[in-house]
Amino acid sequence: MIDNVSAVETTDFMTATASKIPWEILSRAADWIVNEVAGVNRVLYDCTSKPPSTIELE
Repeated sequence: MIDNVSAVETTDFMTATASKIPWEILSRAADWIVNEVAGVNRVLYDCTSKPPSTIELE
């Protein structure tokens, strides 16, 4: 099972760029997810820009 949470910025809902989230917040969220969600042992943050119509994880 792959699930994701995306933090992106967009003005047209066709393209998006990754939001710049401070490392302290990303680290705290990753620690919480790994410690509290059964079966999760890794958290990844996708910081690549998204071209038209591909905001969702493929």
